[in-house]
Amino acid sequence: MTRSAENAARQARHDLALGLEGPVPDILHSLEHDAGVAVMVARLPDGGPAGAYTVERGQPFILVNSNDPLVRQRFTLGHEYGHHCLGHGDMLDERIVWDATDPKEAGANSFAAEFLMPVAAVNLWFETHRPLGVDLDVLVRLANDFSVSCEVALWRSKASGRLDALQSDRLKARLDAREHWGLRRELGLVPLVDTLFTAQSRTVRVPGQMVEYVLQACDAGVIDEDVAAQRLRIGLDDVRMLAQQRDAPDE
Repeated sequence: MTRSAENAARQARHDLALGLEGPVPDILHSLEHDAGVAVMVARLPDGGPAGAYTVERGQPFILVNSNDPLVRQRFTLGHEYGHHCLGHGDMLDERIVWDATDPKEAGANSFAAEFLMPVAAVNLWFETHRPLGVDLDVLVRLANDFSVSCEVALWRSKASGRLDALQSDRLKARLDAREHWGLRRELGLVPLVDTLFTAQSRTVRVPGQMVEYVLQACDAGVIDEDVAAQRLRIGLDDVRMLAQQRDAPDE
């Protein structure tokens, strides 16, 4: 299952023209604009699921809980897209855990890990940066460059053969002790600003295609700007800004 899931992830990156040499620049944009998967990002109530995947009238949908840290949200997107690509059908993920034993959940994890951090890209990163070893600083830099959690960076370093079991266990203990907290700021690292990042300012970020439908209805006079704002869960100024961005000529 792991190998077939990783193969599916590599094929998905190929289909989305992402290659295998580096991180995914903007996973939400890639899934909506290139893979045709609608993505909703919402602040769910306490105890709400991490994510979900379903298909309605032939349209695949992914839901992501924006109460989770951004790096977890990106992994959730990769995980739910894994359910999509692996043909798992409707899925509701209360939590996404690395050591999942359910075959579908384990497969989606393997897919997400290879989709976000291909072994080939991890090896290229190490060859480019040439660190003397894999310490906590290196792990934080690697995680930041791929916009994943340090835990994911740890397991992918191990999968690429950069860590043996003893080194991995030692670093995992340091992560469990939260020694890496604040280290990214101390190292002066800049987090990725992508579509998912910008969605954090909203209570609900509706799928891009829904935005287009609502703006078209507004243009046609079917609804006014107040109704458009209500449908999209945003303010009037945001509706006008989206309309301006949509109507702006391509450079």
